[in-house]
Amino acid sequence: MKKGMVQTTPGGERINNQFFYVDPLIETPKELDLQEKPGYRFVTVPAIMQDNQDSSIKGAKSIYRPSTYAMTAPDGKEYLPVDYVNHNEKAWKFSYQYFPPEKSRVDLVYQVPEDEKVLVLYASDSAFPRTVTVKIELPPVAKALTDQEEQAVKQMMNKGVVKTYPGDPLQKKAVFHVDSLLPNPPKELKLKPRSGYQLVTLPLIFQDTYYDYDGSSVNYRPNTFTLQAPDGTEYEQIDYVNRNEKAWKNGFQYYPPFRSRVDFVYEVPDDQSVFVMYASSEAFPKPTTVKVELD
Repeated sequence: MKKGMVQTTPGGERINNQFFYVDPLIETPKELDLQEKPGYRFVTVPAIMQDNQDSSIKGAKSIYRPSTYAMTAPDGKEYLPVDYVNHNEKAWKFSYQYFPPEKSRVDLVYQVPEDEKVLVLYASDSAFPRTVTVKIELPPVAKALTDQEEQAVKQMMNKGVVKTYPGDPLQKKAVFHVDSLLPNPPKELKLKPRSGYQLVTLPLIFQDTYYDYDGSSVNYRPNTFTLQAPDGTEYEQIDYVNRNEKAWKNGFQYYPPFRSRVDFVYEVPDDQSVFVMYASSEAFPKPTTVKVELD
């Protein structure tokens, strides 16, 4: 890390005139249709470059070669990108020319051993004045479920009259449903997971338009819905953001016909990838089980 004049992390705070930086890691671009080697995984790094400080440089170009930036493991092993996606061909051309003041985003895809935990990306080019090192910490690869665990998950799911998953299009009009997982917890909560854990954010939606609005409330306690792992361990929410305080108040009162959305954050082990939420309330008639699968 000390090789960089700027030392940062994906999505980390930037300094003044920092033309090159890295956004938070993303999923591997589907359009590349890449196949992982056994024992390896892909890591996709969005590399951003923009020099818009001097309007007089429009039409000029400089050397910028993100597809040559290696990531180095603690043992000194280097990994180069196996592929990339260029999102702005006006900004970056011919794999080495950057044209200011355009904003370049190139998603660099690396293939690294799945047991690697920490890597450092080193970036240096004439397009930006300061060398940059980026510390990239990778979560453990989730273990596949055993036959016994698969059976346990199936039994948990069978407790629900409605069996669903986050973002299920068939449940969009249901009184209670769970929207797609959010990639990060709400920024205003300023949460960081403990070592060995990961944060999971689920948007819980509830709206009952069948009752005439008379100002009365219904008992609705989504803050009691836990995530259960295949081994039976339950994980409670550690925090949440209530997106509509007209709809849900005091942790237990729902006011129809408003639409309630509460983003609940759970902290779960980072080596587990499957959980089941059991949601039951007098506010909705059908107990619902939600299978939550993490990438």
